[in-house]
Amino acid sequence: MRKLVSYILVKGNCPNALDFQLITSLTLKIRKNAVYYIISYDTGYDVAIDFLKNEGYMVFRMHTIESGIEPITLNKKKYGKFK
Repeated sequence: MRKLVSYILVKGNCPNALDFQLITSLTLKIRKNAVYYIISYDTGYDVAIDFLKNEGYMVFRMHTIESGIEPITLNKKKYGKFK
């Protein structure tokens, strides 16, 4: 499995600038056959993540990068509708 990590340089200084840029960048590049992790304690991402999951994308928020690197089986029986 190929793993990629993307770093985003925040442009702008408004509150939540990183959050908006991260979600926008993700939605421009997302594919249905890939798994995406947002590493953050910020629960503000959960609304966007839930929306993407309901559209069939596998997006998860993890507290640490270590919790997001375990191999997973892409199995609909195990993950349901990827919620």
